[in-house]
Amino acid sequence: MILAVFFCLAALVVAACRFIQPPPRIDQASYEMIQIGMTEREVEALIGAPAGDYGVGQGWYAIGDHFYSVSDPCEPDESRWIGQGHAIVVRFDSKGKVDLVSIGQTQREYDSWLHRIGWQLYLCDKQCVNSYRNRGLEFKR
Repeated sequence: MILAVFFCLAALVVAACRFIQPPPRIDQASYEMIQIGMTEREVEALIGAPAGDYGVGQGWYAIGDHFYSVSDPCEPDESRWIGQGHAIVVRFDSKGKVDLVSIGQTQREYDSWLHRIGWQLYLCDKQCVNSYRNRGLEFKR
């Protein structure tokens, strides 16, 4: 009994830490602060998280004229921070220093957990569909 209570409390502490931690700063301001020659640790400290996908739902991002799925694997010499609205892609040289940095817009199947629930229950109205189309995302149902 005591062991079960301990595990429940431990699970609550882990869940609370997840919500207390601020979200990664994957935005234009962070992109502009990344400098050529920074290390990956410095970029992680600036963004506030290690490289990864921090958005909700499947989708894609565009860098220039190229489109990538958020689930595509990274190249060996690059790291990606993918958020709900932006993706920052950083390429590192052989010494582990920033060689190239790019930012692009992210388009997601769902913008938030509320949109996800709305789409699942078919509650999202025409305004939701138009907001996706205005951002260049053709939504299939």
